[in-house]
Amino acid sequence: MCLLLETIKIESHLPVNLDYHQERAVQSRKRLFGAEDDFDLSRSVKIPAGLRTGVHKCRVVYGLNVESVEFEPYHSRMISTLKIVFDDEIDYSCKFADRSALNRLFAQRGDCDDVLVVKNNFVTDTSICNILFLKNKQWFTPDKPLLEGIQRRFLIETGLVKTMEIRLSDIGQFEKFMLVNAMMPFDEARAVNIQSQNFHIE
Repeated sequence: MCLLLETIKIESHLPVNLDYHQERAVQSRKRLFGAEDDFDLSRSVKIPAGLRTGVHKCRVVYGLNVESVEFEPYHSRMISTLKIVFDDEIDYSCKFADRSALNRLFAQRGDCDDVLVVKNNFVTDTSICNILFLKNKQWFTPDKPLLEGIQRRFLIETGLVKTMEIRLSDIGQFEKFMLVNAMMPFDEARAVNIQSQNFHIE
């Protein structure tokens, strides 16, 4: 049985967007295993008393049952250069614990901070984030991501971001990009101006 993963942000001793993680976990278990039982992530995410301040990452590995729960301090890193990599076969439509396919692509990053995966000529995600693009004061995200991330969904539902079909050749029409995931929320201070040196293609 393949295992799944939820990475939950813990901030000031509270889980962030736990309801979104819960819904994705239920949907993924149903899709992969046909599970219809009462599965509740909150029963497993027992935050240690020592995590009263700061930001921490909670990794929940699960299948039909929760296999492990780990907590660790979170340290953000700046990502401003992306290596364009191509993979028309990759499938990460569920948040699988096995990231070997993504790791193989990440290993191709060279001197860049991360990779941007292009599948069938459409921009998808980086190895760890969904990507947003700014054009005329409106933020867009690819409508064909590898993974429909928690923060991506939240931004779409709140109307801050719109989905858009984005091909590799479209990147030049945008002004900035931003990477988001469950640990990295929307923050215009992290937006990167798009220049030729941001995206590398061999």
